Amino acid sequence: MSASAVTSMPAAPLRQADRAGIDWLVDLRVASAACERALDEALARDVPRASGPYVAMRELREWVFREHGPRAVAAFDRVRTELEPALRALDAAGPARLDTRPGFIAPRYWRDVLFHRTDPHWDGHPCMGYIHSELVLRRMVAVSRVDAIYESRRRVLDALPRDFAPRRILELGCGHGPFTVALAERWPYAAVTGCDLSLRALEQARRTANLRGAAWRLWRAAAEYTGLCADEYDLVASYALMHELPRAVLGRVLREARRLLAPGGRLLMVDVPPYRFLSPHEAWKQDEEARIGGDPYWAEYATTDLADAARMAGLRAVRWAPWGPMRYGLLTAVR
Repeated sequence: MSASAVTSMPAAPLRQADRAGIDWLVDLRVASAACERALDEALARDVPRASGPYVAMRELREWVFREHGPRAVAAFDRVRTELEPALRALDAAGPARLDTRPGFIAPRYWRDVLFHRTDPHWDGHPCMGYIHSELVLRRMVAVSRVDAIYESRRRVLDALPRDFAPRRILELGCGHGPFTVALAERWPYAAVTGCDLSLRALEQARRTANLRGAAWRLWRAAAEYTGLCADEYDLVASYALMHELPRAVLGRVLREARRLLAPGGRLLMVDVPPYRFLSPHEAWKQDEEARIGGDPYWAEYATTDLADAARMAGLRAVRWAPWGPMRYGLLTAVR
């Protein structure tokens, strides 16, 4: 298959049993939403959290989270020989550049964690970037949370001044590229760089860029030590990165962001709601979501004052405020 023959992200031609199994997981999650809402209202009225309905719902959620990764991997592997030619074509089909940095060693806080119950690990399968992007997120999660997964990434850019026009953009923790797409759509003439720890996610980001004819530079690096040039970027941004980092790393990321920003450059980071924006019950529920969903550093992020951390990193005009209907934490600052 030639590179020019690939015009869209290849859809996995799933076997009927795999398609049915994935759709059943999705239907189960969607159908249980009304029960979850009723249970949440009951818990907010101090119904015991050890009650039978709560325990049953918790076990259901944990089972679904445990299942989605292995099911997606198994489904992919059964059609892998049909998909791989198209994926290989996309790897070389456009101008995106990926620096794999041979010999790179990812930090232990990332290597040793199955974030979001992604079993195997983000890099635990040769095509994990495609599997997570196209099977887990698009086929499973986005069915009930498309706004949180994709649309909010576009809308949050409205938090920046309307006349702001960065020429060089860096995204920290770009993953397979959903926020990178939003950044590139908003500023189509900007040079875009994305860095991430996951090689497999970066490979999928390269496919996304190549489909768009976008010359993204993709760089394997930790957000707290990118190895990129100082004073280089007009905008440093991230979406849903900070809650996946230990508290000890958060300050280092902000210091690195300041180092990378050009004088007058802007920082924009958005993440899940910190506890200060939530009621006690909502904070407890977030803890449960994090525990069930596989986010071990959630509480460390949620109890960190990122505004203070940004000021300590040397950033100016710092603002840390709730954003959107989910009250995500939005951090903006200027170098």
